[in-house]
Amino acid sequence: MKKIGQIALEFTFMMMLGFTFLIVVLSIISVLMIHKTDEQSQLLVEKEVLRVQEELLLASSVQDGYSRKITIPSKIGNYDFTIIQSESLLEFKLTNNAVYTAEIPEVNGVLQKGTNLIKKNGIITIS
Repeated sequence: MKKIGQIALEFTFMMMLGFTFLIVVLSIISVLMIHKTDEQSQLLVEKEVLRVQEELLLASSVQDGYSRKITIPSKIGNYDFTIIQSESLLEFKLTNNAVYTAEIPEVNGVLQKGTNLIKKNGIITIS
């Protein structure tokens, strides 16, 4: 009889050990997935900044009469962001205070989330 009790106790101990191991593994996987998602969202923000920069550089290199609409999303991945534009810099500042910067040519007007119209008639204008 004592042997059956010992087997039940060992079985219970092994099951608890197995569940503990499973919880640890699932926790590690969860943390890694959150980190990977965060990394991918930041990469999307960086790509968006570079895309807008390319559009403005293209506008600066073409002849007068150029006109093109671009859309800047209101949220990229998991991030809300603020567009900060100066004479020669474009910055996307995320809610976690990360900043993605790109050099841009001098433009008249301000980039906004949503649809922006880029025109070139001597100077680049954003409306």
